[in-house]
Amino acid sequence: MDEEVLFRNGSLVVTSSRIFYNGTTYTTKIIRSVSHTMEEPSTFWPTVLIWTGGVGTFVLWKFTRSFFSLFLFILAIIGGIWREMQSPIFYVVLNLTEGERLIWGTKNLSVAHELLDAINKVIVQR
Repeated sequence: MDEEVLFRNGSLVVTSSRIFYNGTTYTTKIIRSVSHTMEEPSTFWPTVLIWTGGVGTFVLWKFTRSFFSLFLFILAIIGGIWREMQSPIFYVVLNLTEGERLIWGTKNLSVAHELLDAINKVIVQR
């Protein structure tokens, strides 16, 4: 049986019989299960910038007409952009027979689903 490449992305390659990850080769026979999870990034600091910049801009401009309020307004804009640029990380977790785990993360949900489909296909083919 020829080895078919089911998934390839960076340092991770999944074939019909092996997984290559960060320079290590694993046989697919040792996969016990596959799961996925998602980690939402913290929005605490971007929110602090937005509120500090927004409130500070309002207060300084209303009472002092200070140009420092422009700096605070820019901080609020930076906080808003930072918050919008954050995206969740999707992890695919392979539980192996030796109790070892392979964890691979990406910010692209469709790539995570492609990897899950490839691993599930390997598991079904055994």
